[in-house]
Amino acid sequence: MKRKPIPIRTAALAVAVLLFSACDASLSQQQGRLTFHFAGPPATKADIPDTSDFLLKVSNADGHVIYEGVYAQSPEAILVKPGAYTVSATSQAFSAPAFSMPVYGDEQCVVVPPGGAQDVRLECSQTNAGIRLDIKADFLSAFPEGVLLLQGEGGRLVYGFREKRIAYFTPGEVSLMLESDGRQELLLKRTLRAREVLCLGISAPGASAAPARPGHIGIAVDTSRIWTSEEYLVGSAGEQRGSSPETALDIAAARGQAGAKGVWVQGHIVGAFKSSSNAVFSLPAPSETNLIIAPRASAASTENALSVELRKGALRDALNLPANPELRGRKILLKGDLVEAYFGIPGLKNVSDYQLP
Repeated sequence: MKRKPIPIRTAALAVAVLLFSACDASLSQQQGRLTFHFAGPPATKADIPDTSDFLLKVSNADGHVIYEGVYAQSPEAILVKPGAYTVSATSQAFSAPAFSMPVYGDEQCVVVPPGGAQDVRLECSQTNAGIRLDIKADFLSAFPEGVLLLQGEGGRLVYGFREKRIAYFTPGEVSLMLESDGRQELLLKRTLRAREVLCLGISAPGASAAPARPGHIGIAVDTSRIWTSEEYLVGSAGEQRGSSPETALDIAAARGQAGAKGVWVQGHIVGAFKSSSNAVFSLPAPSETNLIIAPRASAASTENALSVELRKGALRDALNLPANPELRGRKILLKGDLVEAYFGIPGLKNVSDYQLP
């Protein structure tokens, strides 16, 4: 029995479908670019840590880690297969209750298209919660040997009667307990949200007339002091950011504060502009008149960078890249005046001091 020949048009269509399928499969495997940077500084008075020290983690939909390390040492872009990715950043690891340890960070899920690019803008906000106790004199009189305990996910903290620091916890349920005369009594439970700091006044009314019992302890919630990170200072008693090396502005904050004078800024030395152009990065022998500092040592563009003027003198001698090539990639703190544009990008001029940590 003879087989009927396949019509030419049908055969051509079949070949076209196969070619398209192969092409489509190839397209689906085209790598995309994943980039990430911190957005401008939030409207907050809190002492946000240097974002260059944040811990960055990038993982795919299967949980496989693509990158994990310090943000300052991360690549400016990662080539990845098309798909969904989780990008997270945190100021420090936090797994157990601790005093004076606010944690800031962000986590975002994004999709990278075939051959496309996805830029992730990381926002700084506080991710844990805190409690501060205001222990009244009558409570001290009633329970001179008592111990206050705060219990949350990951452990507990002893809150001394003279303690003034904020105790930080993973968001969720936190219990306040009193240990006295060999007994432990639950005083209250509260569920804390991220960014919340709860202030509790602890008292024992009538203690002067007779010894108080745990059931007679008064607990007042100071609703005027349920703070968020926008409303309280963490750290150095209200010291203005940028006023010292310890409070130096990161690049994102500095770029938005043109006109500020005598402020400290921190970043990584990534290059310098040629004196004849404001559009290119440094050559092997760049100009000695300026520096470019960025949030990460691997930066290869000026999109999130700051230009720095090096005036003639000892400071230029110590920092210019032609004479000091080993400084490339180093972290640096500089004190100067922030300007709207220097070599076409936000800059720092009139530099009067510096530190190389």
